[in-house]
Amino acid sequence: MTIAGGVSNYAQDFGYQTQTNAGSISGTLWNDVDSDGYLDDAGTPQYFSGVTVDLYRDLNGNGKIDAGEPKMGTATTDGSGNYSFLNLPTTDNGYGSPAPTISST
Repeated sequence: MTIAGGVSNYAQDFGYQTQTNAGSISGTLWNDVDSDGYLDDAGTPQYFSGVTVDLYRDLNGNGKIDAGEPKMGTATTDGSGNYSFLNLPTTDNGYGSPAPTISST
């Protein structure tokens, strides 16, 4: 920033901060009617709307939801079966960096 008299002042704080919650997870729930594993036009996929999807932090990395593991969020699928979790932490939680576990009901 240049101030009066042409002097530059680089010690300005404009409030920019490193984003620590920049992670996201999203997906689509659908009935794979042609059983090919792909969401495509073949077989006209049937989307699951109104499904509750819970996201848990897998603290011990075993791929299961254990007692005491925190729920990170809840989402509901839209009319096209889409869900998303935004602003998820991307830093180490003190137990390593285990992957989140997704559960749907």
